[in-house]
Amino acid sequence: MKKTILLLTIGLACTTVSLAQKSKINEAADALKDAQKSLILKQEESAIPLLNKAKEAIDAATMNEATKDNGKAWLTKAAVYMAMQESNQLNASNPYIEAISALKKSAELDKKTVNEEQFPSLLANGAFYSFNAGVNAMNNGQYASSFQSFNETNLLLGWENNRFFKDNAQIDSIAARSKLFQGYSAFYDNKYDQAIPLLKAAAENPITASESNIYLLLAQAYEKQGKKQEQLDIIEAGKKKFPNDKNITNAQLNYYLNSGKQSEMIAKLEEAISQDPKNASLPFNLGLVYRDLSALKEDPTPTTEENFSKAEANFKKAIELEPSNTDYQFELGALYYNKAGYYNNKMMALGVDNASLKLAQEMKPLRDDYFNKAIQYLEQARSNYRSQKNSLSPKEKSDYSKCLEALNSIYVNLDRMEESNSVNAELKGL
Repeated sequence: MKKTILLLTIGLACTTVSLAQKSKINEAADALKDAQKSLILKQEESAIPLLNKAKEAIDAATMNEATKDNGKAWLTKAAVYMAMQESNQLNASNPYIEAISALKKSAELDKKTVNEEQFPSLLANGAFYSFNAGVNAMNNGQYASSFQSFNETNLLLGWENNRFFKDNAQIDSIAARSKLFQGYSAFYDNKYDQAIPLLKAAAENPITASESNIYLLLAQAYEKQGKKQEQLDIIEAGKKKFPNDKNITNAQLNYYLNSGKQSEMIAKLEEAISQDPKNASLPFNLGLVYRDLSALKEDPTPTTEENFSKAEANFKKAIELEPSNTDYQFELGALYYNKAGYYNNKMMALGVDNASLKLAQEMKPLRDDYFNKAIQYLEQARSNYRSQKNSLSPKEKSDYSKCLEALNSIYVNLDRMEESNSVNAELKGL
């Protein structure tokens, strides 16, 4: 008799504890509901004690033997911790991380929780917070961390084969960029095997397909792996898709130059020019090839001088076809500037003996001639950059700065200090 009573007593006790803990779930849910109302009304001070109350109640429920395996308890915990992330006073420890863990556990314990109305919104919120954490980590050079954050975003948004977010434009955009940035993170962390499939997928996704930088990173990844053919293939694919992209053009040129295949590049460009003679980008690109072939490491030779003349002629042809193109103006100005710089460096390296001074005087007119030629085109580029100052891309701003620095150097060497001061003032205003 005592034994039976004892068992009943235990049973009654367990029932009481279970009900008490279930009331904790309800208590947390009620406090959360009130807290969310305050957050919506921007009344954070009144939301804080309610969120703390909800946290205390749900933590107790998820740690108690009676309710620690209750899917609803963990779903409520996910909601509470996600709401804490919205509070400036409670989000320092990134409670969204605990919210995501609780959300996963709720589905693991009870598959029915995924049918709850709040489940998709909690997935989305967790994905957004992970995405932002990934961006911050990537910007700070913490690539392993950013890779994991973007991976978390991808898993949440793609839950059960993208069950919840099909045909949602905002979610699709975030998911696409998350995969792209995950590829960036892997690349910058030198994890090329991980980066390549992610970047290739980003190149094929309509949302991120306009990012020309994808092709550059893929080319570099293949180069690091020693896969020359894949490197060339992706560069050519990028060039076809972005024919006027300066960085891809340079990558293509560098590939052919470094591979000793300059003649192939020249032949391809000359054939293209014959087929499309009014396309200014073609002689411009050919000019870039000859520019690199004319670069002076030692004294000029008949070959380097011939290549310089061909670079000059092709840049001029590009400008003739498209006079307003700032890149064309800048590159021709830079060609002359670098040529003048070669002679200027030679002059500076000479001694002070009579023979050296005489040689310097002989080189000065040649140097000054190239400086003056450079001024014509760099000043035109400067004017173009200045007129578009508020809408320049980061790359264009960099080129604008280089243009001004080159002009300043020229004016100082030509002792035209008034013009140098003007350029300096403009440079400081960037």
